[in-house]
Amino acid sequence: MYIWQEGDWPCFTWDDDFINPSKTQVVEAAARLEERLGALDEAGRDAFRLSMLEDEVIASSLIEGVRLDHNDAHAGPASIVQDAQDNHDSPLTKTRLLGWHHQLFPDGISEGRRIRTGAWRQGPVYVVSGHMGMEVIHFEAPPAKVFDALWSGDDDKLTDVVSQFLFRTISYYDYKEDYYHAFLAGLLTADGYDVKSNMATGTGRADIVIFDDSKRRAAVIEVKRSSSYEGMEKDVQKAIAQIKERQYGQDFTDYTTVLKYGAAFFGKSVIFKSAE
Repeated sequence: MYIWQEGDWPCFTWDDDFINPSKTQVVEAAARLEERLGALDEAGRDAFRLSMLEDEVIASSLIEGVRLDHNDAHAGPASIVQDAQDNHDSPLTKTRLLGWHHQLFPDGISEGRRIRTGAWRQGPVYVVSGHMGMEVIHFEAPPAKVFDALWSGDDDKLTDVVSQFLFRTISYYDYKEDYYHAFLAGLLTADGYDVKSNMATGTGRADIVIFDDSKRRAAVIEVKRSSSYEGMEKDVQKAIAQIKERQYGQDFTDYTTVLKYGAAFFGKSVIFKSAE
């Protein structure tokens, strides 16, 4: 079992010996439930599943001290969870994401306060817990200068701003290539860009591809994890060589600007280099 302590977020660890017996009970209970659901027709199974999602949403909301009834849960959160599960392999488009937001707050009111719904943020975005006015901020979305650096083509500037954000967020538990990949993808998604992970392009799959359709520009980033600080320069050159060898981005013919970067991470350090 994980015991949270101040300053741990988002670096969680788990005690498998404690949690595995409970996981076994859940698997056994799920098998029994699946057997019973087999006796229902399709409409009955769909109704039961939606009811279960509503119960889950209501229970989750209690963590934050919010009490929902089934009407509240059915109208917004449960239908969003159902859409996310049923269409998990579909792109998380602007229309879909903002539609979820509008479903959550159809009247534009949250806890008696008017909020802006169905539109991109105008100020900072935070991951918080607690009621309005008593929020605990766990994470702040990156400032616009991260994205300005990305589209500027200035690899030194991009290195600098991402390094600052990396230093504030990463833990020594996270020094793995897949974490750096996810960190960078999440960082760039936070401002509303269309971000693809492991996207097929050229003759391979690029780690991260970012599209800005409004300005007809795209960016490709290939990520490497270095085993030492001294090896970062060599590894970033490997990333650049891979971009060129596999011709990442050559098929983005609808975009007037295609930027390409290699990135090498080690600990709390990163280097970006333009592949152009």
